[in-house]
Amino acid sequence: MKERVEKIREGDEREIAKCISLIEKNGGDSYSILKEIFPYTGNAIRIGITGPPGAGKSTIIDKLTLLLINKGKSVGIIALDPVSPFSGGALLGDRVRMSDLNLENKVFIRSMALREGKGVSRFALDAADILDASGKDYVIIETVGIGQSEIEIAYFTDCTILVLSPESGDGIQAMKAGILETSDIIVINKSDRPGAEELKKDIILAFNLSGKEVDVILTNGLKGEGIENLMEKIENFIKKQKIENRFFQRRKKVIKERIKKIVFSKIEEEIEKEMDKDFILEKMVEDIYNLKYSMYDAANEIIKNFLMGGKNE
Repeated sequence: MKERVEKIREGDEREIAKCISLIEKNGGDSYSILKEIFPYTGNAIRIGITGPPGAGKSTIIDKLTLLLINKGKSVGIIALDPVSPFSGGALLGDRVRMSDLNLENKVFIRSMALREGKGVSRFALDAADILDASGKDYVIIETVGIGQSEIEIAYFTDCTILVLSPESGDGIQAMKAGILETSDIIVINKSDRPGAEELKKDIILAFNLSGKEVDVILTNGLKGEGIENLMEKIENFIKKQKIENRFFQRRKKVIKERIKKIVFSKIEEEIEKEMDKDFILEKMVEDIYNLKYSMYDAANEIIKNFLMGGKNE
């Protein structure tokens, strides 16, 4: 274990990849690895990039990462992808779109399947710890861009960037979903398309009414326009957070939310084991189908049995 941790700290990409794979599988040594590397985390700035599909998140990350590399920074990227219906793994769409980074040795890119089906996978957050401990200056987490993951990423990063595009009513949908309120910087990508300036004005107006300050900027990811401005906004946001002592308060909130996620995830795993034991679930399904009792009664029985360690069987 000591040798593995040393390799991670030295930035050994093969060892980093192996450890992330072990974490994804929830393997036996994953807890020990995370426990050992934890004292070496907390140095990387963690950036969350979210937004609807097609807004250009991957292109923005591609250009932003190249800019960071040119500044002498090392970057780790966790791209949350939908689950493949065939392999059960990530579809790797984001990794393909970040083609400019494939030859850069200061970048580690990992696509991870969102197997838990909602929010931000705890395994992705654990993988970010590995990259942090390996000495990366920045760790970028890109969400799938669907539902809860768009909002939840704000609970686990130092700076959350929402990427929108002028068409498809992205701005209105973001307002409806409450994503705007959790974003620190809003990027309107594909700014050469009609409606970009109008969307910017609408978002600024919405924030003026709410009383919250946020930077809204225009970019054209394909052309690399506005990326330097975005980097400046990120650096200024982090600097301001530290000056006002909100950076460390935010990180304490991250710790709290991650503890919750780990606890809920582990409880869910144990309850699934309980349901599979002695065909309990199959028998319950049969009884519910025959209207002997309800699904809520079955759920309460499973939870009670789990909490009592099976003593009421």
